[in-house]
Amino acid sequence: TVLGEPVTEPRLLLRNSLPVNLEGHPLVDLEDNILVELGGRVSRSAAGSRSLPQSDLVYQAANTVDSEDLASGIRRANNVVNKNYDTILSSIPDENHQVATVLLDEMQQTLNNWEYGLQDGSISPPSSPWKPFIADRKAVMDLQNDLLNISGQLQALMVDYATIASVPEEYRHLAQLRGRAVAELRVRDADKPGTTHALTIVLDGINAPITAGNFVNLSMQKFYDEMPVQ
Repeated sequence: TVLGEPVTEPRLLLRNSLPVNLEGHPLVDLEDNILVELGGRVSRSAAGSRSLPQSDLVYQAANTVDSEDLASGIRRANNVVNKNYDTILSSIPDENHQVATVLLDEMQQTLNNWEYGLQDGSISPPSSPWKPFIADRKAVMDLQNDLLNISGQLQALMVDYATIASVPEEYRHLAQLRGRAVAELRVRDADKPGTTHALTIVLDGINAPITAGNFVNLSMQKFYDEMPVQ
C-alpha cells in the first residue's frame, strides 16, 4: 500500500534520509516554496518540444515563464531566508558555521539579484512583445537547481557526526566518506561520436560511508574510466 504522493524530487529523498529532525525547519519551507512557486512555473507541456510541428508563437508560450508569478515566488523565498537566517545558522553545529554562512549569503545574493533584476526589467527582454514573460526558461530551472543544491548542503551541515554510529571495527580499514559529496559522471554517447552526457551523483557518506568512500576511492584510481555502460 502506498500512502501519499510519491517523492519524485531526488533532493527531497536526500533530505528525508538525514539523521536530523527537520519538521518545521525553515529550510523545509524554503524548499517547498522553491519547488511549488518556482518549479510550478517551469513545467513544460508537450508543446514545448521543437520536434512537434508548431508556430513560433506556440513554442514561445510553452517555454516561457510568467515574470509576475516568478517574482512573487522569489520574494517569498527571499523572505524565508531573511527572516530565518539566524534560526537556520543556530541549527548547524558551531564547527560548520563558517561554511553555512557562506552558503546562506550566496543564497541571499542569488535571490536578491533575481528580485532586483525582475523589478528593473534587466532580466525580462526590454523590447520583446512577450514583456510579461521571461524567455529563458532554462535560466529559471538553473535558479531552482542552484537554490535546492544550496539548501541541501545546509541540511547536510546540520548533522552532528559525533552522534552517528561509527563503522564496525572490522571495516574501518576500508575507504570511508564522512559526509556528502557531489560527483559528475561524464558518459560518451556511442551512437553520437564526440557527444558526452553529464550525470550528477550525490554520494551519501552520512548513511553509507563505506559504499560512498569506495566509489570515491575507485574514481580516484580511474577505475571507471573507459568502462562501457550497458
